[in-house]
Amino acid sequence: MAHIKERTVEQYLKDSVEAAGGLCIKVKASGVKGVPDRIVVLEGVTMFVELKSKSGKLSIHQRKLFRKIQAAGGLVFVLDNKDGVDDFMVFCLQNLAEEPLIWTPGPVDS
Repeated sequence: MAHIKERTVEQYLKDSVEAAGGLCIKVKASGVKGVPDRIVVLEGVTMFVELKSKSGKLSIHQRKLFRKIQAAGGLVFVLDNKDGVDDFMVFCLQNLAEEPLIWTPGPVDS
């Protein structure tokens, strides 16, 4: 199997999520080490996604932060190839909420 660059997998994720009607937001964190590459909002659920090349490894800071996110009830996915992105999309589209969860501080009919 040919080596696929991380940015190729990242673009494939972005294209896949947006094609399914979701958002795939690039994260540029300052002051926090280990923040995942992307925030994905799909099917009413917000998830964090870290992209790696096939040979890429999570840093100690990433492992620590990802455990904290999971402990707080967040979802973190680490993807390193297009097949992983495809599996992620199948999981999202088959298992997440059928209707988006929306909270507003007041009436929505204005």
